[in-house]
Amino acid sequence: MAKEIQKWTTLESRYIIQRPWLTARVDKVQLPNGVINPEHYVLEYPDWVNIIAITTNGEMVMVRQYRHAMDTVMVELCAGKCEDGETAEQSARRELLEETGYAGGEWTEIMTIGQNPSICDNITHCFLAVGVERVAGQSLDESEDIEVLLMSQREVLDMLTRNEMLQALMAAPLWRYFATHNVPEPVKQETAAPTKKIVVQFDYYNSSGASGSDSYRFASQEEAQAKFDEMRDMIDESFLGETDVEVVDESDFYGKRMRETGSYARVYFE
Repeated sequence: MAKEIQKWTTLESRYIIQRPWLTARVDKVQLPNGVINPEHYVLEYPDWVNIIAITTNGEMVMVRQYRHAMDTVMVELCAGKCEDGETAEQSARRELLEETGYAGGEWTEIMTIGQNPSICDNITHCFLAVGVERVAGQSLDESEDIEVLLMSQREVLDMLTRNEMLQALMAAPLWRYFATHNVPEPVKQETAAPTKKIVVQFDYYNSSGASGSDSYRFASQEEAQAKFDEMRDMIDESFLGETDVEVVDESDFYGKRMRETGSYARVYFE
């Protein structure tokens, strides 16, 4: 038999701060077991909305903006607060139009969630809007700096999988959407054979003790040839001879030594 969980009793309540974006109160509460907590803090907010907006081409309309509390730029769903006199859907449609310029489509409220019911009193209405189209430019507040992104559903799912969406109120409806809708598979790209890197290595010395060793790696034959010519000219000028060269496909090849200088060069692929 399930245990009966009873509500707390509020004995006293007073506001600490009442500002447009921050309203906090402290309640003196009595628990069902008689224990009194003299300071339980509650943050009061209006209800919020967020929107999974999908265009007629199947792309998701996302927004990118700076979040000061975490000091980072985030990719998120379009979201905002419910204004007085609006239904949740009216607020969601208004926010999408203002932040992104997209509108229309078929709208469904897919879930309602609370951000932290222990200390926050509001809920978030999560909407799915399918078939939206761009009908206007952005209409942002002075404090808003928002970039609109069109992302494939696969890109958004991959972002969630990599834990790159920190906004829990947006991650939750997105996970629900992807759990109940088929996501198009990515187009498979033919995997190209790994490109071998070209290595040009020079080891050189002579009877007077002059010596050196240089090794360079290149992605193209042209770059390797240019460095080879540069190094060969330097060695030829230093030792008054022509450097013998061997081109092989083995990294442990030690090259041909010149009897005149003892120098050698090797070119190989790895």
